[in-house]
Amino acid sequence: MAKRQTRSPRPGRNRFERFVFIFMGPADRGDLQAPTRELPDRPVQLCARCRQPYDEHEIVRDPGLTYTRCPQAGSSG
Repeated sequence: MAKRQTRSPRPGRNRFERFVFIFMGPADRGDLQAPTRELPDRPVQLCARCRQPYDEHEIVRDPGLTYTRCPQAGSSG
């Protein structure tokens, strides 16, 4: 049995990309020698119920249900 040759899903695509590359060129990567820029810290997300940061909350994972529990010490409600 002879081997079956596979064809590309989009015939002519490689030829088109090579043609466009002549005009567009490679992707612009910016100045590789430029200093890295520091990103600002993300704002802390607060719980709508207890107004405490979500980092202090306990994550409860039950089968079919996942929720957060507010901390006991700072709970106002």
